[in-house]
Amino acid sequence: MKKITIFLIAAFLALTGCSNKKNTVTSNIVKNGEVYEKDNISFYYPNTYVLTFEGVNKAIFQDETGMLSYERIEKKDANQKNELVELFRLDLESEGKTILSNTSITLDNGDSCQEIVCSDETMKEKYMISFDENDMIILSFEADSASYDESITSINSYLYSLTIKEEEERIVEEDQKKGDNN
Repeated sequence: MKKITIFLIAAFLALTGCSNKKNTVTSNIVKNGEVYEKDNISFYYPNTYVLTFEGVNKAIFQDETGMLSYERIEKKDANQKNELVELFRLDLESEGKTILSNTSITLDNGDSCQEIVCSDETMKEKYMISFDENDMIILSFEADSASYDESITSINSYLYSLTIKEEEERIVEEDQKKGDNN
């Protein structure tokens, strides 16, 4: 009976500790980051980064150590999502980059995403690829290899904050904002 009690207490502490770690990471990106919102996309980026370019379907944020970029690419053909990710990966390889990992992950909000990490002689890059109804969404980080290795752990929390709102979610949120303004 004592072993069961000890096990239950240990399990509770482990679960509580994991929950607190997640809350700490989330509060750190809110405290140390800025939110970027465009159409149905939002994510956090470090407040040390400066928005250096913003176009219709692209934004680039930079500091002295690296670059975070967002891009929306219209799906013009009938390829399935997994085929589009494979084509993107092949494009990276054709540019002379070596694929270090290519995995399916779950973002902080529960959405699935494809994560590709690649490198060449001097640079490392991480791509988070997801989809909405019409487009491929890419959030990426790139830096020289030493800076990448030094900062990727903290940058991951920003990359994993990528959120793609479904059309219904966006309409409800817009209606709520209109209601708050009246």
